[in-house]
Amino acid sequence: MDEYRDITLNWENATQGTQFTCVKLGASAGGCDVATAYSDNIIGILQNKPKQNQAAQVRVYGPSKLIASTVIALGAYITATTSGKGVTCSTTLYHAVAIALYEAATADTHQFKVWVLGPGFKFVV
Repeated sequence: MDEYRDITLNWENATQGTQFTCVKLGASAGGCDVATAYSDNIIGILQNKPKQNQAAQVRVYGPSKLIASTVIALGAYITATTSGKGVTCSTTLYHAVAIALYEAATADTHQFKVWVLGPGFKFVV
């Protein structure tokens, strides 16, 4: 059985959250927002679709689905694009949110299963 850890934070974005996208720490204590770059402090993957100031369920460790922005190879470390979708880490010190442990992503918008690494994981080439 897969082990996982979720945390609940306040969704700060005025736009409703997109399930299975990358999440970063928000501007306020206890808040979160969509991750928009590899340099963001990415903490996990959104498990629900919260509206502003609603509870966001964030997977910070364990198996999760993730929406890909492009093809991602099996075994690749993953970070966030501008829309919070997953993309392969390609440069040192990317904030990696997950690894494509279970399957590869075949195209943009493909929901595929990944392993969330935990907050603060940095990809080093």
